[in-house]
Order: sequence, then C-alpha cells, then structure tokens
Amino acid sequence: MPKKRMMINFDLDTNKYEALTHKAAPTAYYKIRRYMENNDFLHRQGSCYITNNAMSRMEVANTIKRFSEENKWFGECVREIDISTIGKKYSLKDVVKTDEKELETISKSLDTKELEATKDILDGIDLEFDK
Repeated sequence: MPKKRMMINFDLDTNKYEALTHKAAPTAYYKIRRYMENNDFLHRQGSCYITNNAMSRMEVANTIKRFSEENKWFGECVREIDISTIGKKYSLKDVVKTDEKELETISKSLDTKELEATKDILDGIDLEFDK
C-alpha cells in the first residue's frame, strides 16, 4: 500500500461526550490533539489533522483505532471521520489578504463606528440620569 501524506477530519457530538464523561467538551479536543500530535500528525485547524510524513491508510486507521481503544467515549461520540490523501496543496491566503491601505481604511471606519455606538450608549445613560 503506497504511503502518502494524509488528512483526517472528524465531527464530534460534544453533547454526547459531556453526557458520557461528565467533562466539558474542550477536554475531548485536547485529548485528541495531544494524541494525534504524539503520533506524527499536525493539527491543521478545528478537527483537521494532517500527517507530518507519508503514511498508508492502514497506518492512519490503526492510529485512530488505538485512540478509540484507549478512549472508549470516542467511538460513541464521533459522528464521522474522513480520511483524504493530500495531493498538491495551494494556499488561498493571499487571495483573501487585505493590503495595508485598505486595512487602515477599515480600521478607521470601525473605530468611527465604535466611537459613535459608544457615544449613543453614553448619551442614553446621560438621559436616564437626567430623569
């Protein structure tokens, strides 16, 4: 079986996790992240992990299976787990990046709106004190 870089995405039922374990949902994500990072995965975003090095699908499946055996709640709480082979990767970050001049305009606009909103709130408070 060829080895390639892989990506895992999962969806966790946090309400079920909290009901089963009596722990807050972030503890589940912490356990998963710690385990995945200790097993040659990089946390990409949210519930997405990518392998640091090439792995077979079987190696990835075995990693998830071991986690599930050590954390019985996982099999009950996971709604779906997807595995994908990573081909060429292209970043779109530059497509959504704002240039400096535009950012300054946005910042000034937000500051003005926040100041106006704060002034309206303070004016409302002054009117209440005047009563």
